Amino acid sequence: MYRILRLAQDVITAQETSGVPTWLSIFEILASLLLTIVTIAVTIKINTRNEKFQKEIYNRDIFNQTRQIILDVYGSYCNVFISLCDAKDNLLYIFSNEQLYNTWAQNFLAVLNESLKKYNQLLLFLNDNDFKEYLKKCNDSFKELNILVWSYINSTVPNQRINDAWNEIMKKYNIPYKDYYSLYYNPNTSIRVLFFDYCSNEFTNNIQRHIEKCVDLLSSDEFDEKFRMYLQIQKL
Repeated sequence: MYRILRLAQDVITAQETSGVPTWLSIFEILASLLLTIVTIAVTIKINTRNEKFQKEIYNRDIFNQTRQIILDVYGSYCNVFISLCDAKDNLLYIFSNEQLYNTWAQNFLAVLNESLKKYNQLLLFLNDNDFKEYLKKCNDSFKELNILVWSYINSTVPNQRINDAWNEIMKKYNIPYKDYYSLYYNPNTSIRVLFFDYCSNEFTNNIQRHIEKCVDLLSSDEFDEKFRMYLQIQKL
């Protein structure tokens, strides 16, 4: 401030020696000061708006990145749901054929591993403990089911039950051993039902219960609500 006043005094003195009126010199100084103040104020306002705008862009980028990750997680859980539904109403059909149950079990393991990978990625971004705990509960149920399925497959029980079922069907209905086409497309549907009954046991019943439990978790309103709050489009 002192320097400005000193400069103003020097300008006035110079103007007086040059014959310019003092009031005009003061007006020129004030105009210059006012212009400088306005320029500084505008610059500060622009910088403030730019900083705010950059923060909004950063927050929007973080939101979109997190939203995409959550969308990927939701998609991976949908794949698990599809695999579960494939087995839910067809479990005895699946476990009546070695190729079918191996194919389904491998598919379920693949989608489960993918969903667990997506879940672990989500943990790096998400601070919602309630959401994470709900997904963990789903994951624990999936993993428990997967252990049951592979424990059953790796035992001798599935093949033994299938062989016993075929022995009974061959004796009663004269259908060739492992002629699945004749079994599945026989007009007498009771033959197929009987075959599936032979394949049923406490292990398949336990697997069925766990599948239904997992399906209930994924088809509940709570599951969708957990995701919906993060997947909604925010207005600009």
